[in-house]
Amino acid sequence: MLRRWSRSAIVSLGLVFALVGTAIALVTYSWSTAAVVGGTNQFATWMNSTHATAYTIDKTVTPAVTYTHNVYVSDYALDGTYTNDTKCAAGDCLANYYVRSTNGGKTWTNPVKVPAPANTPTDRGTLAAGGKTVLVAYVDQTSYYSGGGSTFDVMAPRTAWWSRNTNHGTGAWSAQKKLPGQSASSRVDYLNAWMSGTTVHIVTTDVDTGAIWYWRSTDKGATFAQPVVIGGTTFLDMKPISEGGYVGGYSGLPMVAASGTDVAASWVDDPSGKVVTAVSTNGGVTWSTETTLVASGGADNAGQVQMDARDSRIAVTWTTAAGGWLKIWNATTDSWGADHQFVSFPDTDPGVGTVYNKGGENAVVALGPGSVVGIALSECNQLASGAICSDNLTNNKTREQLVWRTSDDYGATWSDPQVIGPVTSDKTTFINNYGDAIYIKSKPLALWNGHDAVYFNYLNYRKIGTPA
Repeated sequence: MLRRWSRSAIVSLGLVFALVGTAIALVTYSWSTAAVVGGTNQFATWMNSTHATAYTIDKTVTPAVTYTHNVYVSDYALDGTYTNDTKCAAGDCLANYYVRSTNGGKTWTNPVKVPAPANTPTDRGTLAAGGKTVLVAYVDQTSYYSGGGSTFDVMAPRTAWWSRNTNHGTGAWSAQKKLPGQSASSRVDYLNAWMSGTTVHIVTTDVDTGAIWYWRSTDKGATFAQPVVIGGTTFLDMKPISEGGYVGGYSGLPMVAASGTDVAASWVDDPSGKVVTAVSTNGGVTWSTETTLVASGGADNAGQVQMDARDSRIAVTWTTAAGGWLKIWNATTDSWGADHQFVSFPDTDPGVGTVYNKGGENAVVALGPGSVVGIALSECNQLASGAICSDNLTNNKTREQLVWRTSDDYGATWSDPQVIGPVTSDKTTFINNYGDAIYIKSKPLALWNGHDAVYFNYLNYRKIGTPA
């Protein structure tokens, strides 16, 4: 089976500038057993940790129905056929798939293949939803896999597309459309999308220049304006795919989230791991200049910025070699709150054990009702070499567990951690990372990738938390 290559990161020293909130036991959940998300014939699935999940509510029926939407990638077709370049030429390609739940993620519909250019592999899917509209954006690539191994070329063109459904995910999806402003030779990185009201926001990195591109739609994704540059990055991932590279140029890994007309985007700015943010208070029409969230270390341990929005809050998280941090934007006052540290590395809390707690990456944040904040964090082991996370992800001894923490006071203090993605003897649980999380009413839904280091075994998992 094809190896799925992990993103790489430059290791630098973290900057500690906040104290961890005192562990308390006020907010905990009883978590369901883990279940696989995806088709029964799709044995190899993954998410890219770029907003893969959202929900819409149909209030035209009684009682109202909440639809939870998810997009994932699979290199197995719906009939169970493993894809490669030859099969792709005949129509069976690496592709993005859509599933939906009406019970908070407990069960899901059969997957639907998201419309894409004919005979073209697609990856890096992201999903946004609002009203009745569900939109999936993704990136194409020229090749994927042959019988002899990977044929993915990081230097080949990669362009961004989107498709949408206007009935809560039911029925037909629109034909794929290419996001405007791209040339035949454009190379974009991972996409990230968000919908607020009728406005859709999409960000990515121009791999060749480091520019952070921003697309905006004011008609729920029917059309998009030309992209504008809202910042830039000098962070490079130039490794060949044989060494874990998946970009071939600049990679800021920008995220975006919006509350009403307040929009925030954050990304890795330079090789030191500086993390910055830019904010728009008029729905993306104009943007502030970049401001610094952390001066260095934000790309340590293969980590990336994560964001979420709910009510009048926009949250951003990042990790360094020293720990993980949360910051919340208040859309009422148009201002950022204080930095709150939710974990330090190594994590000495007894609840996480003593093995898989030496570092962490990818702190997925989910804003719950009121003042509630949840974070799903991958915590990784330390090998004899002393390396953590980023140096380990292609080492077959690597193990990562997924740990959940909750705050009910906007991140000032945190509950005792709960291990929701444990490492077991099943190879699809050796590494638990790169997923998404969302609150459906008062219940958190956590989704993640479970795999081994060489991606010979990989699946999407989910768990649902019920307030204890």
